[in-house]
Amino acid sequence: MASIGSFLAMIAAPVAKRVLTGLGVGVITYAGLDSALGVIQNAVINNLGGMSGDLANFFALAGGNQVIGITLGALAARVTMATLTRLGRLN
Repeated sequence: MASIGSFLAMIAAPVAKRVLTGLGVGVITYAGLDSALGVIQNAVINNLGGMSGDLANFFALAGGNQVIGITLGALAARVTMATLTRLGRLN
């Protein structure tokens, strides 16, 4: 029974180290890139707020709001995929 316990303890330490390292890198990467995306989103919204009413109506009629939403969504998806890929390489 003691040999099984020591064997499990010997295996658990490196596995736990890899998991915690991977999670730490992933969380830090995701938090940094999420913050950068938030800055971009706020800049776009602030710049759109400075438009005149007629131009804002034309922009909305042309589908500009959807374009911005799709573009920011694509950036967020790319960040997520890059983070997941990096985590896969660490293990």
